[in-house]
Amino acid sequence: MKPIEVRVGVQASDAFIYAGHLFFVNRAGEICYVSMSSILHGAFEADSKWEKKLLRIALTRNDYYSNSQGEAMFGIDGVPDAFRSAWAKQAAHPLEVDVPEDKIARIRGPKELPTVLDMKAYAMRLYISTAKGVHEVRLNPDEDNYTLNPSNANKIFGGPGLALSAYAGEVLVSSGSDGLRHGAILGGESRTNIPDHAIQDASFRCGWTGFNLMNYIDQAHFDYLMNDTEIDDRRLVHPRTEKREARRIKKFASRVVKAETMDRTELLSENPILYAFNSGSSAFLYRSNGDLAITNIIDGRNQPHLSQRVRVVSMTKDKKVQRPVSHAVIPGGCVLEFFDKVQICQNGAVGMLQEGAMFSTRSYINSRRYRNLVTTVSEEWISIFSTYPVDFAEYHPRIIRDDDE
Repeated sequence: MKPIEVRVGVQASDAFIYAGHLFFVNRAGEICYVSMSSILHGAFEADSKWEKKLLRIALTRNDYYSNSQGEAMFGIDGVPDAFRSAWAKQAAHPLEVDVPEDKIARIRGPKELPTVLDMKAYAMRLYISTAKGVHEVRLNPDEDNYTLNPSNANKIFGGPGLALSAYAGEVLVSSGSDGLRHGAILGGESRTNIPDHAIQDASFRCGWTGFNLMNYIDQAHFDYLMNDTEIDDRRLVHPRTEKREARRIKKFASRVVKAETMDRTELLSENPILYAFNSGSSAFLYRSNGDLAITNIIDGRNQPHLSQRVRVVSMTKDKKVQRPVSHAVIPGGCVLEFFDKVQICQNGAVGMLQEGAMFSTRSYINSRRYRNLVTTVSEEWISIFSTYPVDFAEYHPRIIRDDDE
């Protein structure tokens, strides 16, 4: 099913959805945010009020579709068909929304940020990385988990930040050939401290696998970093937006496993790999022939390896295969950004998500509310996509019919 697209009429260089708000850096280098309710208010043109509500939920509360209320709702006779019909009608035409200037708030920071390379929100903090450093905004210094009261944007790292990642009370900064660094989030009003000491000599991005992680030392090769953890009773994460984490990292990279020792089936050498990434235990390998190989990362009692079970999806029939410039992971698949297009692969089906060059493409697979969403930033607008959120094969409730007693 084709995703629903909402085009937000602001010109930005990057954007991130978190805690009910869309954060973005505008072309003037200002850090801004606007509530998702302001964006979506009156946006849908469905035939009935309940259809509008169902479609709004797809962009605001994905978790409602997978809880007990969602299961009961989709067990009502006729609801699945009506939902499919409303979705297809809305997905046929992108929604265009203009946000009034008085609805956009700004966060005090540098007069003008350099070109943004990555954005990440975690534990009620917003991180923005550029070639000249990483800035942090504490979104609720008063520790009210339900109200935004952003602090100023403060620089916490002076080196380049190609990519950011955060989990288990830590923020990771990938600086390319300058290495991989991490900083602990201490909570409260404390700034995140990122020491200049690199734990790996090279890092272009990272992907968590539970409390361990894959560090990509270039676009196609990785090391598997095994970390020591300890119990953490603090509540750093936002309870409405993020999943609770019971542990934090005690020691990074206590053991480093090379990729070639994880490959038991010559998967990494069968076809040259142009681009590799992961999310959780799922590993994605984009090959020089245009195929995407999808497999699992298995811990294997401290002997991590790639699963022998591999699913291959053909992403392109073009003779000249491009290397992706970025990626985003979604339920049942991924999104690949190229220089001139963005493709989606979900449940084995491949389609075009958006044509043209993008400033950024990202997803929210670890979010409670937004795990089905993808955002792209183009020259004209910010696009918010909701991939189809319901797999009706997963529902096995009692069918309620009009003649039931």
